[in-house]
Amino acid sequence: MVGNYYEDVKADFRESIPSVDSVDFKKLRDDIRNKLRRKESGFFLLIRSLKTVILGDWNTAEKKSKLLGIKDNLLRNGLYAQTIDDYYELSKKAG
Repeated sequence: MVGNYYEDVKADFRESIPSVDSVDFKKLRDDIRNKLRRKESGFFLLIRSLKTVILGDWNTAEKKSKLLGIKDNLLRNGLYAQTIDDYYELSKKAG
């Protein structure tokens, strides 16, 4: 006679998962938490990298210098910023 699949799976889990108050369970829990933290950190890095501030529309060297300073300050504070000349050739009429 074939046993109940779900009862067999539950029995396998009971045998493979250590008791809640054991050292093995604590190690397993800590490993899972560490892996989740690493995955979460990677996720937040991805989200941050998708948000880009584009700085542009300067018409003097002084304004361009100011925008580059703002860009550096934003980067130091965790915001990804680029100047518009990273995207367009300003020397061409249409960019």
